[in-house]
This record gives sequence, structure tokens and C-alpha cells, in this order.
Amino acid sequence: MSYYPKSQIQTNLYTKGKEFILPNTGQEYKGFYYKISNGQCYSGKTPEDFPNISLQKISEQPSKSEIDNPFTPQKTQWVIQEEGYNPPSTLSQTLPTFTQAKPTTQNYDLGEFQRYFVSKTNEPKFIEISKEEHTKYVNKYPSVFYQMYSPIQINWVLTGNRKEAYKVNRETVERKESNLKIRGFKSYFKDRFDQFYK
Repeated sequence: MSYYPKSQIQTNLYTKGKEFILPNTGQEYKGFYYKISNGQCYSGKTPEDFPNISLQKISEQPSKSEIDNPFTPQKTQWVIQEEGYNPPSTLSQTLPTFTQAKPTTQNYDLGEFQRYFVSKTNEPKFIEISKEEHTKYVNKYPSVFYQMYSPIQINWVLTGNRKEAYKVNRETVERKESNLKIRGFKSYFKDRFDQFYK
């Protein structure tokens, strides 16, 4: 999309449906969108939202006769919008849900357990999630915003010497922050590296 000054962009618009479709899938679009001065609309509240998908007005869909005629200008435009760009539909995608870790008796018997997080790709924001949701991000399920959040898994010590457990957990987080280049992950824990210790 070309650059447009803010004065030429209407933001925070919302459609309940029956106005737009996603050109690459033909699915009806419901949700926030913004409109630029040439009349084109894109998904998201503002141009900073991701992903920005060009929306097709339902009234602008080509007729069957136009689709069958390869020389129809509207048909050519339709193909250009689709070619080489296949973004996932945002209609069914959900944001990560915070899930507090809860070690089980078996975890304490073992002395450790796994914790799962996602890291927002464009800012130092972290959310603890469930194992099930983590799996969806690892496997890039279309129902989650895997384009915006990266999955993280760490081993967390629960028992033994308290100072040693604290040290091991802190070092685990520091190593993960360094290896994945996720600035601020250590700060997320607020120095509670003996959390859940017994």
C-alpha cells in the first residue's frame, strides 16, 4: 500500500458484515477496518495493525460473465490482488489467552515442569499460555495470531535447594532471552524465579 498522510485515512471503522469480502478467500469480513482517500479499505483499526488485508466491497465482485472474459479490466484487477499474496483470514483468529501455570503433584514429584509463553514480535510483551495453545502457535494453526506472537517453552525447577532452584530458573530464562533475542523476557518474572517452589 502506498503511503497516505493521516489526514487522508479514516480509522477505527467497523463492519458487522455484508459489506466486504477477503479477495483471496471470498469469505465475508467482519471487524475493524480503515479507509483511505481513494476509497480502498483495509482490515485493522489503523495502518499500523497487522495484518493489513485489502478488502473487496461485495458490490464490486466480478460477475460470472466478467470472470469468463479474460479481457475484462475488472477481472485483471481481481487477479493482481490475489497473485503472490495469500494472507491468512483474520476472521477466526484469536489473541493469546493468559493461563496461570499450575504445577501438579506429579510435577513436584519430578521436581520440575514445563511453562509456556508467547512473545509479541514487535514489542517486549509476554503472555503465559496453556500447553494446548502453545502447540497451536508452534504448528501455526490458522485460529491463532502466529504472525504476531512467537511461542516459548522453558523448564522450571520446583524442588531441591531453594537458592539453587532460583539460580537455575533465572539462568534458564536468561539463556532463552539471549538465544531467541527476546528483550525483556527476564523482566516478565519480576525476580520471582523461585515461584511455585516447595
